[in-house]
Amino acid sequence: MSDEELAQFAEFMVEISGVEFFQTQKSTVPDELITALNAMSEDELSSSIEAMSSILSQGEGYQKTASPVGADKYGRENAVLFSYQDGMELKAGYYANNAGNKLAKNFAKLLTDNKLNSEQLVEMNHHISQSSFEQSRGIVDMAGLVSKHMLDDMLSMLDEADKDNAQNIFSYLGQQVNYQAHRQYYQTDKGDFVVQQDDIASESDRRNLYENILSAHNEFGLGWINDALDEIEDTPAQIQKEVWQQLLEDKEATPDKFIKSDSLETWAGNNLASIELQFHAKQTMKIHEFNSELFLPEILSNLTFYASGNHKLANEADVKEVSPQN
Repeated sequence: MSDEELAQFAEFMVEISGVEFFQTQKSTVPDELITALNAMSEDELSSSIEAMSSILSQGEGYQKTASPVGADKYGRENAVLFSYQDGMELKAGYYANNAGNKLAKNFAKLLTDNKLNSEQLVEMNHHISQSSFEQSRGIVDMAGLVSKHMLDDMLSMLDEADKDNAQNIFSYLGQQVNYQAHRQYYQTDKGDFVVQQDDIASESDRRNLYENILSAHNEFGLGWINDALDEIEDTPAQIQKEVWQQLLEDKEATPDKFIKSDSLETWAGNNLASIELQFHAKQTMKIHEFNSELFLPEILSNLTFYASGNHKLANEADVKEVSPQN
């Protein structure tokens, strides 16, 4: 290891060695990482150190998305109610503010798991070094969750993905581990804002989504996937597993309906609205249930979806109204 690499590694170790706010004991990953690196070849080690340095730089440059409802001078969002379960608001806020640290720790864990073979590891590290923070977040989570036999499929898709495109497939997938993407904003008749914060999807749900997309890539190509993303990219992160599962099931069951150039646009027009409407109805139900248990509940009615935490403000034409009452 050169002096420069040693300095980069030391910086990375400092980043991952701190105890997370939600940890009850110190992580063993830093020690396990040293063991893993000692067993690497020169190419594996060099590429891994380069990827570590890139991840640190990406994390330093990352800024969480500004609240779509604005905030006061203390950073508190302009909302009358924050709905969540089991301390999720605090947890989500912590990880949104420390997303770079979380990515570094996830990458370290991936290296210690020794899941990728030598060629796969060097190739993945090379891609991470060329990627944005959002893309790296998707790459690391997918590599950590998909079955080993699908790692080559993932790297094949990574080879084709356009890293200069903000709508890169891996940026899209990275939203699955973005707590801000699991945060929806609703507006009352009075114009007040209400927030619903969810936990990120389970590992099994994320694996299912990732492997569905890899299967679609193998069968239909990245161009088809990108065309699908054009139709669904602004929908909530929580419904992506359901959307892709239904899309692929429909394509298999009725292939004749997916022949025309506007087939995906037609499918989205026929299916997305109902999936989103059901989702927002569930979200507002969570809000009303949370509100009903407060000592002094807010008066909430006709909650209208306003925006997701990681997206631009909803256009007027995109706003969906759901009205479960207290």
